[in-house]
Amino acid sequence: MDDFFRELRRIQKRERDERGLARVGDDFYKKTHDYMKKLMGTLSKDPLNTKGHHLLRDVQRITTEICERREHKITDIAVMNVQRSYNLFNKNPKLDLEDKSPHNLTPEEKKLYSSIISLLIEHRSRVFPILQSKPTSKEDFNEKEKIKSDENEIETIIVYDEVPSAVVGVDEKVYGPFKPQDIVRLPSITARIFVDSGKGRLIKHR
Repeated sequence: MDDFFRELRRIQKRERDERGLARVGDDFYKKTHDYMKKLMGTLSKDPLNTKGHHLLRDVQRITTEICERREHKITDIAVMNVQRSYNLFNKNPKLDLEDKSPHNLTPEEKKLYSSIISLLIEHRSRVFPILQSKPTSKEDFNEKEKIKSDENEIETIIVYDEVPSAVVGVDEKVYGPFKPQDIVRLPSITARIFVDSGKGRLIKHR
């Protein structure tokens, strides 16, 4: 049993025992991929190596459990954060994605978390206006037209903090990643999320 396999077993145990994400390092997925690739290369030269086949099977089983447990935790945290910060009937959410994001995310998992957040926000921003069947007054009509206009409107913002992963806008397009001082054009609702979370400022055109 080599050092990397022992480390995989330790990570597996921590993922089972800890409520949050265990610390695995930014290169966890690459190192695991390279390790399995090395094992398969060895087996290709010696197909009758029973011990090697058992080791590869165990590595795949342990890695699968680690990945699935982390996916569940990331998804649960994303859902909980959106439910806490984005009221179903308030279309001006104030999200701090930096402070509320889970600790010990790898770069790949940061993209997953950001994508889940964006999809949930988009879902919440779209679904309930359809279910509201009360008679439409002139004020209601104007408000709906304003919301529709906001979804289609494009805003220009200057980004304050680094956003290392891409985000999905309400128009279903992918934006980012961004660096500090980047000037970008985003759908109005997505731009307001940046502004409300302190990650950017609107630039008004004259």
